[in-house]
Amino acid sequence: MKSVAVNEWVYFEVSGTEALPQGSWSVSADDENWLFRRTAEQESETKLCFPRATCRLEKLEPEHVCLGEKGLLEQFEVPPVRMQFTLPQGERASLTASCTPENIRKLSAWGIKFLPVYDLLDKPEKTEMLVCAQGAGLLPDGARLDVWREQDRLVLLKRDNGIYTGKRIIQCGAIAVKAIRSVRQTGEVKRVAHQFPGTPGGIQPGKAVLIGALLAIVLGFVGAVLLSGIGLIGGIAAGIIGGIYFSQEEGTPAHTEYEEIDERRVSMDLNRPDGGVASILFQKEAWEPLHRLLSSAELQGSAGSKDQEGEDLLAQLERLSALYEKGHLTPSEFEQAKARLLAQI
Repeated sequence: MKSVAVNEWVYFEVSGTEALPQGSWSVSADDENWLFRRTAEQESETKLCFPRATCRLEKLEPEHVCLGEKGLLEQFEVPPVRMQFTLPQGERASLTASCTPENIRKLSAWGIKFLPVYDLLDKPEKTEMLVCAQGAGLLPDGARLDVWREQDRLVLLKRDNGIYTGKRIIQCGAIAVKAIRSVRQTGEVKRVAHQFPGTPGGIQPGKAVLIGALLAIVLGFVGAVLLSGIGLIGGIAAGIIGGIYFSQEEGTPAHTEYEEIDERRVSMDLNRPDGGVASILFQKEAWEPLHRLLSSAELQGSAGSKDQEGEDLLAQLERLSALYEKGHLTPSEFEQAKARLLAQI
């Protein structure tokens, strides 16, 4: 085991032994001992020390239970971390902790190995990201997927921020490469026209009343102060004329504006697990990632076609043998027919 900083504590529920009583414990280690204490805050609580040289802390295999399927994706609840602590006398205590990124980080520092995705999937550091536009009932519409290749299949992991905040559900699945019939680009960039009517010019009544009233009040007041009654009348008249003048606007002609709508997608046609063919549409950005994941022949569905041809040939040979065994073919006819089928390989 690696040396662990003493301030790195992991909270466990312990199904105890005589030496390590049952209950809730925080666990850490120094260079020589495994350290157990009841809580991380109360220094007066019970503390126990066990030599690292004679005690082992081991991770047990997680219990992954499938909660159900949605198309190509299976749903798994994030399981707890289960560990076993073996004491020098051979006694064994079971420890259980929440499977959180923080606990995984701390336990990994102790030299305990985890698969990258909650001990369920061996996800590589570099993956491709695909966005599903229309899943055809096999993938959720709008899902963001981490995708990588494992031998003859594409592994899918649905990104879900809620896994860190309470949902605790992992959705993952796979597409067999031989089930892919084709991958192609579809759709186009459409140019949509929007017509906008022109506006008439001239005096804008509402604007004229507002500006005229303000100018009439100001100029009328100034005129009354300077020239008495005649100034008041002149100021009001000037305000009305100014309102009319400043409220005039030029008209705008009718015009057309164009909007580009990108409807390009990447279509993957594949054999459905329950029979038939489905077309999954990915966002256009999936084109290059899929070229990195699949060969040219696989993008065209050649791999699946060859497998299908092999299966068809085997079925024909089995039917031919059945006809011969039932006496419907002579030995010569059987050998000739078999030779013709084998020549197709």
